[in-house]
Amino acid sequence: GPIAKDRAWYFVALEYISKETPVNALSTAFVTGEKEWRQFAKATWEVSPSWRLALSVNHDPQEFTNQGLNSVTLEETGFTLTQGGLVATARATGVLSPAVALETTLSWFDGTPHIDPNLGPDTNGNGVLSIDRNSDGFSDATERDPGEDWDGDGAFDVFEDFFHQNGVLDYDEVSCTPIRGRKGVFECGTPPSIVDEDLDHDRRLTPPGLCEGAGREDVDCDGTLDNLPEDRNHNGILDPNEDRDADGRLDPGTEDRNRNGRLDDWPRPKDTYPFGRLTPIPADRDYTIDLLTGIVSGPFYRSYDDDRSRASLRQDLSIFTTARGTHDMKTGILLERESFRRDTLARDIVGLADPGYYIGTILDQVLDPTHHYTCNPYDTTCVDPQDGRISVALPVSRTATEEAGGTSAGIYAQDLYRPLPNLAIGLGLRFDREIATSDGYTFFDPAAEQAHFNRLSALAGRQAGVDDLLSGNGDGLDNLGIPDDPLVGGDQSRAWLKANVTDPLTAALLKSRTISHASVAFQSGDLAAQFPEVFGSASIDPAALRAAGVPVQAPESFAITNNNLAPRLSVSWDPWSDGRTKTYATWGRYYDKLFLSSVSGEQGIERALRYYIYDRSGAVTQTVTPDHHIGTALSVAPPSVTQVDRGMQTPFCDEMTVGFERELAPETALAVRYIDRRYRDQLQDIDLNHQIRIDPATGRPLDLYGALVVTPSETPGGAPDTERAADGKPDLFINNPFFNEILRVGNYNSARYHAIEVELRKRMSRRWQMQASYAYSRAQGDAEDFQSRLGNDPSTVESESGYLDFDQRHVVKVNGITYLPRDWTLGMAATWSSGLPYSVVSRFFALDNTGYQQYRTRFGRTVADGDTVVFAGEPRNAHRNGSVLDLNVRTSKNFVIGRNAGAVFLEVFDLLNTDDLRIYSVDPSRAAGFDPGAGAAFSGPLQLDATRQFGRRFQVGFQIAF
Repeated sequence: GPIAKDRAWYFVALEYISKETPVNALSTAFVTGEKEWRQFAKATWEVSPSWRLALSVNHDPQEFTNQGLNSVTLEETGFTLTQGGLVATARATGVLSPAVALETTLSWFDGTPHIDPNLGPDTNGNGVLSIDRNSDGFSDATERDPGEDWDGDGAFDVFEDFFHQNGVLDYDEVSCTPIRGRKGVFECGTPPSIVDEDLDHDRRLTPPGLCEGAGREDVDCDGTLDNLPEDRNHNGILDPNEDRDADGRLDPGTEDRNRNGRLDDWPRPKDTYPFGRLTPIPADRDYTIDLLTGIVSGPFYRSYDDDRSRASLRQDLSIFTTARGTHDMKTGILLERESFRRDTLARDIVGLADPGYYIGTILDQVLDPTHHYTCNPYDTTCVDPQDGRISVALPVSRTATEEAGGTSAGIYAQDLYRPLPNLAIGLGLRFDREIATSDGYTFFDPAAEQAHFNRLSALAGRQAGVDDLLSGNGDGLDNLGIPDDPLVGGDQSRAWLKANVTDPLTAALLKSRTISHASVAFQSGDLAAQFPEVFGSASIDPAALRAAGVPVQAPESFAITNNNLAPRLSVSWDPWSDGRTKTYATWGRYYDKLFLSSVSGEQGIERALRYYIYDRSGAVTQTVTPDHHIGTALSVAPPSVTQVDRGMQTPFCDEMTVGFERELAPETALAVRYIDRRYRDQLQDIDLNHQIRIDPATGRPLDLYGALVVTPSETPGGAPDTERAADGKPDLFINNPFFNEILRVGNYNSARYHAIEVELRKRMSRRWQMQASYAYSRAQGDAEDFQSRLGNDPSTVESESGYLDFDQRHVVKVNGITYLPRDWTLGMAATWSSGLPYSVVSRFFALDNTGYQQYRTRFGRTVADGDTVVFAGEPRNAHRNGSVLDLNVRTSKNFVIGRNAGAVFLEVFDLLNTDDLRIYSVDPSRAAGFDPGAGAAFSGPLQLDATRQFGRRFQVGFQIAF
């Protein structure tokens, strides 16, 4: 409506959308939600006949629920994504003359997208996420909040080793029972009673000190009901005449809170447990990947809050002239300033193999109660050597703040020239300059550092007599180095001369690689063996590296500057000058900008991957400390980090279109187009710290180290024995052992899309219209998703380039509408398309040559080849889904209510009620494989990430126009 008559106007539009979409993900069904507020207001003021001002404000917050879910991810692990923001725009348009117009636009955008997990990190609600017991500032896997239920059995554990006190759970034995409070005195019934030390029925022995829960009755975990306070003089010592219950222990306080004379720690009927909680507080749950079933559960592993803003100024000048034809020219400039800030909260990522079962005490005593075992179920020697593994990706810091800024300027000029009425030629040129600034750490090249290390190592004679293929530099030579020089080596009298040469080389070797800025300890037997004078054991303390002079990553700021020149060209021709035919061709280069989150990764969350034996007890017996089921460490890797390529270029696309259109009959036209798009310098992160090596005997990548076979120690209570073995996948060889993965973000990907499209259009005439089209296309490359795992595994380089996930060979579309008598309309939209591609992937954990663990994704599967296992690789997206036919219809009825117009409508989606299957990926490693440790094949459930079309759906609505 008007603000001032013929001078100023306003326009306001408000819209609210709430949508719920059911998803059939084969093994589960869930509903994704969408809520949108669209609020738009605009005011226009005609200052003078030649100048007009406009101010508009658009606010469109959007909320998308149950994101990140698929066939193997539970609904609790999803998250809510919030997007949208505020856009304010001021525009001034002026007509300077009949042939010249000027438009100036000033715009401001402010968005605050964020992710909120469906399940919060504090799943037990006790306000604790981790306990930094050693005060080192790093939340270790054992320091996560264990709650009170350390072994996860859902009940309080009670002291049980009261009979033999032999460290063994005496299960269903015929014996006498000890008289509590009188040491060494037993009471036997007639006949003798059945003694079962498993009071809490968890099939685990609870030794002294391992009782759970601060609010339980047996607070001192002595198995005795201490209902009288005994320390009368409060000196902390059991003085004479203070031992009221004669149990030989100082009982610090009253435990019989319900005054029933019984210990109520283990499960009993609720009426005998009237105080507190019936069960202990469980541990906080983690984002967990079950490595046998592939099921993902627990709270999503991160949440973030963004603050993104952009201020822009644009000015366009349009000029129309008639010199030797007509020229429609336009030139302009664009200035933009962007900012990005992200606050991230990270959680642990747990990859859990089957915890397995006991091979001693519990299992065998159930089968044969008369036989006693001395195996302590809390000892790692009681773990089945083929089961019981847990991998944890730990954030070095649980919180991180990423910040980046960008400034860009662009100038362009274009001219649409018509030398003849039936010929138009378009020429354009655009120049952009962008500067992206961020903070990070010292930039280095791990491959170059490794090459330098190899040269120094060869000079020092450290590669003499080693197998070059595995531990040398791969040059096939037995490098004896300077120590073998007759002038240096020789007899013992020249030992001082040899030391003068080799000692500086050894020191230079250690300093030839960069160490992470994060002070997180790790384990490396290779480093300890190479530098025994620096490292006394496999455990590497970053402080020792710093003391030895190893260069440490230092904070630094950097700027990425790109100058981009983009030409444009187009031609359009009507050969018969009758307005019924058009032949045209266009070619242009189109640059985007570096989005700021791609240059701020070095400030983000870094993770350290750890590999352990699964500890079923949930606590360290000796110190009575909960360990979150983390047992003996098998691999403790240094942090994995992100690098930003300082020479990163702006991604761009070259697009060419050639087309022909012809009016075949009145209101009916046929169009044919060829489209070719080539996407270059696309962004992706790749791991630069690992490489593969080819075995010259077989021509295949080496496969020697990936699996770790663990067997119980022959020494009682000793650490388990470990042995490396082949796992059927190519091994990874590390460059810089002070890091695990070094993921560098750069211009590593490309893609190509080309298609032929045929379109038939019938404009509205005789009460009906139609649009039909057919497209034949190919989309190939590896530029699919910036956040995909492509590039994270150097052994998949040869198979990453393939069909893109949206590649479809054939697509046929028919859309039509007809107007029927009595204001009825009937519409139809039909689509038939050939199948989309999908990959066979193998996701697994494996060790590299230094013993660091990686979470790897390869395309293909592991198969048995006689007594060995090999990996049968294949290209990405090498398989196809079936074709899909989708038919949707709509009918509506228009009517008049007084002075108002209204309508009712009925829509039917998927009229044919099809349940077409769309597969995204198949992981056969969950279904069948070969265990190198057991030397046998195994089978399990198949992991299939797929959805089915949900079936026929109806929508009824009405509208009214005032």
